[in-house]
Amino acid sequence: MEDAYPPSSLEESLFFHSQVGEKYSCYVTGLHVEADLDMNRLKEAIEKVVGRHEILRSSYRLNSGTRPLQLVYANLEIDVIFKDIRSLEANKQKKWISDWIDTEKEVPFAWEVAPLLRFHIHR
Repeated sequence: MEDAYPPSSLEESLFFHSQVGEKYSCYVTGLHVEADLDMNRLKEAIEKVVGRHEILRSSYRLNSGTRPLQLVYANLEIDVIFKDIRSLEANKQKKWISDWIDTEKEVPFAWEVAPLLRFHIHR
């Protein structure tokens, strides 16, 4: 661990709403890129970005006394999950991705486990 400090008010609000709401969903975003894909270089780029930004290497200890604590890690292994959907027809690819987004939004993050982001590549 590299550092630890109290989270911001906004982060505390996120904890609260993720705990008390019946229907809490995660933010899922996507990007459509038409290019050759080198998974090793993509993973290296992701690791460099994560290495530069503490928030991307953080988790939270929620039961650390009176207030949560943000824990920043020096190094993290970043998983990049790859799914090849090229065998599907174009309209079925769109449906598959739409369904995947709907499902992924409902997968909660464990605040205590870094990193608090997920990378999925659909090709």
